[in-house]
Amino acid sequence: SFSRPIVEQLDFILEAGASMKKYVAGLDDYDVQYHSFSQEKLTSLYEYQSETSKLETFETFADQNSVSPGEKLSYENRWSEISASKFNVRAMNYKKLKKKSPSRAALYDIVCCDCWQVESKKPHVAKYMQLPPLASRRPRSSRTLLAPVPDLLVINIMLPSYPPSGLLSKKRIDGPGHSIVIFAKLSEGAKASYDDPAMKLWSKFVNTKTPKERERLKMITRVANDYDLKLDRITSALLRRYNGVPWLVRPEYEFHTGEGYFEIDIDFHLFPYFVLSNAVPLLNNFGPKTILDCALIIQGDRDDELPERVLACVTLRHLNLNRAPTITLQGSTRNFFF
Repeated sequence: SFSRPIVEQLDFILEAGASMKKYVAGLDDYDVQYHSFSQEKLTSLYEYQSETSKLETFETFADQNSVSPGEKLSYENRWSEISASKFNVRAMNYKKLKKKSPSRAALYDIVCCDCWQVESKKPHVAKYMQLPPLASRRPRSSRTLLAPVPDLLVINIMLPSYPPSGLLSKKRIDGPGHSIVIFAKLSEGAKASYDDPAMKLWSKFVNTKTPKERERLKMITRVANDYDLKLDRITSALLRRYNGVPWLVRPEYEFHTGEGYFEIDIDFHLFPYFVLSNAVPLLNNFGPKTILDCALIIQGDRDDELPERVLACVTLRHLNLNRAPTITLQGSTRNFFF
């Protein structure tokens, strides 16, 4: 759950321990609002408004515990919105000019984030939840009738908490870990820009039957406060080399669809030894001190697919995975409510 100013804007909210909640703090250099974790629960009612109809009120079981604006900004486990313009993406004629420019507004607005400790990785997390009865929106374009795009985007980042397998040993691909789950809704701006190349590319990505098309998913992860971290020389050099550099997620992903939603699962359990022995320990060791900007993008290659546009983006602040609530998700029939 979330503090009052954000509850008024929410379309979705999570029951399963809902460890992240909206928090309105004092303004910092980025002039943003903060959201924090909590583990207290209570029952609330919210309504989901669609563009065409008012859906039935649905019950949510979640936290609702406002955090005082006077609380220190160093408090762990928060998230905040970030403007998509903070990320540079491929501009027109990229293959020739190799130029990038700030992204236009993201196609999806973040409405809820959460983080859990789990006994084993949990792909297709949306199947454990009872979502509002949303229908995929079919874009109306003056030139082309596109396939439907989902109103709800679920991003499930699955991280291992066990040590990586040695280079000469059989790779372990499942076990205890954490899930960072992000929920986003199709923005009003995206609904009005179906002729946008990025929207067409997203529609093609969601509805394709060709696995090759899905290989375009890429992510930007950027430590925004690397100057605050006391890193050793090798780790500092690796961070400078890869910080903020887009990387293709393939092939460590899964995609799942349901009524009105599309889920992207990024499975770090499958990542190579180099990542598991460097990036994941870096997050575990320095997460509580780190401000991490994240963005997903569908890569545009041809000029008619450019300029690129951020799909969804969020800032994770002072992430302490060991303080995330532990949950058990068993069977596909158990429902958690938004």
